Amino acid sequence: WLRLLPEGIIQQRPDLLMVQAWVLQNAWRLDLQAQVLEQVGALLASEVGASMPERAREIIRGQILVLQAQGAYFTNQNELAIRLCREAMTLLPASWLFAYGGAMYYLGMSMQAEGQILEAERILLDAYESCQDKANSFALLLLQALGFNYLKNSQLERARQTAQVMLLTRTSG
Repeated sequence: WLRLLPEGIIQQRPDLLMVQAWVLQNAWRLDLQAQVLEQVGALLASEVGASMPERAREIIRGQILVLQAQGAYFTNQNELAIRLCREAMTLLPASWLFAYGGAMYYLGMSMQAEGQILEAERILLDAYESCQDKANSFALLLLQALGFNYLKNSQLERARQTAQVMLLTRTSG
């Protein structure tokens, strides 16, 4: 849908640029994504951002932080990723399942990478247990992070069990 809009409009709208950043994330074009995130940040700091409602700016800022946390995680800056995720979670509504789930995902993965294995497991399990809909993208991101953490900790049976829950959830949900 984004391709149907004139490029000039996209370049002046932080919300549309965020859509573009997510598309680039899904395509693993993280180099281009970083440039788009810089554009979004610049727009938020400009008159364009000043004219936006505060809550809309916070949500966009939260999304930026999630994507920056992903980048920090992939460059072994786990303490930074943890900090970015925690900040993102204060800005994003929990109803933004994918973005909020991304913050939880990289929080759990980064905590595990920092040696906070039990704490990461507890945070992810508690969040999963509190999910009313165990088949939505948020719940599945939590399980995915748990499964990867179990694999990285050589807890193969727990990884298998988590994968089995994911498969059963997706086929029944």
